[in-house]
Amino acid sequence: MKNKFSNNLWWKLLSLVFAIAVWLYVINEVDPVRSKSFDDVPVEVRNIETITEENKHINYLDGEVIDISVEGRRSVIDSLKKENIRAVADMNKYSEITESVQIEIYFKDDEEIIDYAISPSIMKVNIEDVATDSFVVIPEPIGEPAEGYVRGNPSVTNMIEITGPQSKIAIIDRVYVELDITDSTNDIQLSAVPKIVDSNGNEITGVELSQEQVDVSIPIYKYDTVNLDVEIIGEPPEGYKYIRPYTLSPQKVKIKGPEEVIAAIDEIVLEPINLEGLTETRTFTANIQNSLPKGVTLYDSSEPLSVTINVIIEPLLQKELSLPISEINIKNIGEKLQFNFISTEDFVLIFEGLQEDLEDLEINDIRANANLKDLGVGAHDVQLQIYMPNGVKLIGESPTVQVELIELVDEEANVEESNTEDDNNTEVVDAVTEEETSQ
Repeated sequence: MKNKFSNNLWWKLLSLVFAIAVWLYVINEVDPVRSKSFDDVPVEVRNIETITEENKHINYLDGEVIDISVEGRRSVIDSLKKENIRAVADMNKYSEITESVQIEIYFKDDEEIIDYAISPSIMKVNIEDVATDSFVVIPEPIGEPAEGYVRGNPSVTNMIEITGPQSKIAIIDRVYVELDITDSTNDIQLSAVPKIVDSNGNEITGVELSQEQVDVSIPIYKYDTVNLDVEIIGEPPEGYKYIRPYTLSPQKVKIKGPEEVIAAIDEIVLEPINLEGLTETRTFTANIQNSLPKGVTLYDSSEPLSVTINVIIEPLLQKELSLPISEINIKNIGEKLQFNFISTEDFVLIFEGLQEDLEDLEINDIRANANLKDLGVGAHDVQLQIYMPNGVKLIGESPTVQVELIELVDEEANVEESNTEDDNNTEVVDAVTEEETSQ
């Protein structure tokens, strides 16, 4: 019995060896071991809230994707795809010492994988505080408006809060939005996504904005160059004269504003200047802005806001001139009338004017007329009509001259009458002679 068992044992062992040999043959020849590589397999990060709940931010330095080489039977490897591989970094296993998390590999459906190698094998991270800061969004126009138009100062209706790693918040230089105003003639209003850059102009990503878009507006103004003018009111005291015209500096101004308002402006009239009480030349200053219509401003804020107005006031002087009676011109004397001046004294005339107008004034520059229109025979008081150069004024009323008008004797009638008398005398003489002869 024992020999029979021993003989069977050897056969059994031999059969086992043979079976193993057959299995090894099948495995190695029919289904051999092979390897396969996959690049850029994404790493799934789990339990991030473990870090973020403490108001921390995770900066991923390395290990967000891995390369993996897998070894296994051909039957398994040939059907293995990247989607069957899961790479996991569990933040619960984060090591503060190495600042890293071990990357673990899982295969879908528990694939029979003999071995694998990954690179990198750990995810390097940096954990820092989260910071929040407020920033003014700066509008940055691109291009220029149409000819005859100019852009105003842009405005943003919103500030924005940016949250992110403290290191990124610290290097934010400006937050801006771009507005294309090329050939614009109307105001621009839009919503835009802000851009965030550092001092070198590099865009900063990986931060959160309190709102995705901000409202931005930029006015577009019409501009024009117009004349300046000023209203002069009142008069200087007696004995002084305002010398026209006044002088303005500047005489023109460039303005901007809504198109319909600018189109209606021909000139800007400054605040009135009152000459009452002025006895000398004076320079006034007026603020242009006070005289601009609502919504209109100077084109260039660097231009002076004030205008100087120079008003010249000079004293009036007086000068006496003697008007001989012989210099009076008789006008409109009636027919068959002749005149005689009853008084032959010269008239003293007093003129008022500026020094430059009086210093060369002579009696030859004065014309005095006596208008005898509709006056008959007899003595008459006739007020003289005095004509003088511009800028000169006669003080007081024009003087009165006494004129006598007499009837003009007809010389032809006198001659005929004289001839008739001579004929009569001749007849008388002849009669006397005849009478003497008869005697």
